[in-house]
Amino acid sequence: ILSFEKKIRSLDLYLKQTSNFTVSNYKNAIDNLELRNNISKNLNTSLLIFSSFEFVLNFDNKINLNLINFKSNDSFTNQRIALNNTFKIIFRPNDKWVYTVTQDYFVTDTKLNNDFNFIDFDIRYKSAKLKWLSFNLTGRNILNIKTFSETNKSDFSSSIYATNLLPRHFLVSSNFSF
Repeated sequence: ILSFEKKIRSLDLYLKQTSNFTVSNYKNAIDNLELRNNISKNLNTSLLIFSSFEFVLNFDNKINLNLINFKSNDSFTNQRIALNNTFKIIFRPNDKWVYTVTQDYFVTDTKLNNDFNFIDFDIRYKSAKLKWLSFNLTGRNILNIKTFSETNKSDFSSSIYATNLLPRHFLVSSNFSF
């Protein structure tokens, strides 16, 4: 595991990078045939950048990259690159209101045309007179994406994971803290 964090004071930015690399050597047999030597390599890395500006607008951005490489001695190889990026804008015009818009972008495999884009928002109002009371308006799946799916292939199988998503929806709530 490799990790570092850095605050860039002159730009009011914070960086955090984390990487993890694993290598697995193992043997297996398919259909009771001869024993095969396999090697699997996996790199997972992420970079988080967020601002700490002293004015009304800030942002967060986190990008995750996953590289998988599988090779067997019978010359079968499989490579997969997956990407996830989350970008958030936070608008705080005063102590009462906070507006947040989040975009999540997923590429489950760069070889396939299979990417997903989600947008959500949150609006929070906190009463100045009644400090124990706040109200929220939340919107999820604003683009109204119907399904999410992911395909995985190995040397002996293929699998497709798919799930139906909740349609675009909104929630109004209040919070009480005594």
